[in-house]
Amino acid sequence: MRVAYRLALWTKSAIDDLNRYYDFIRLNNADAAVHAVQAIVSSRESLQQNTRQGVIADKIAALRQLVVSFSKYGFIINYIILKDKVVILCVYHGQENKLR
Repeated sequence: MRVAYRLALWTKSAIDDLNRYYDFIRLNNADAAVHAVQAIVSSRESLQQNTRQGVIADKIAALRQLVVSFSKYGFIINYIILKDKVVILCVYHGQENKLR
């Protein structure tokens, strides 16, 4: 059985989110900041292999959310599936609990 890989692209907004969380966490714990970003970035590989693993957050916009386990609340990745790629729209902390 062949696994179909899709390209996973990060929007500028999602990259800005990664940098923002890294900078915020690094203020208290540089190692935790590195691990948090690594956990988020590694989820990209998982999305490329199984694009539908996230839950549907908005049927009309085809928005999906993937929970990334990290610390107590983790992070949420908002993404959409296009024909041959996954587009990561934004990343936010689990405590923020928002749809963007």
